[in-house]
Amino acid sequence: MNLAAASLETFAFVSDIGETRKYYQKDLTLETFQLHHGCFQLPTTSGLGVSLLPQYQAQLAQTSSLI
Repeated sequence: MNLAAASLETFAFVSDIGETRKYYQKDLTLETFQLHHGCFQLPTTSGLGVSLLPQYQAQLAQTSSLI
């Protein structure tokens, strides 16, 4: 295990998070996301690990095809 990651306040064990497969827990509702050339640009916050859920991947594909 990466001890540096485990020392972060927002760290959670994968087994504690369930099916989301997110290694870090953070409220992303206030973060800024941009669609750039059909890809999300995630904030460069240190220690942020994000996975896009499958239902939103399809939505992203539809949105980027309209641009």
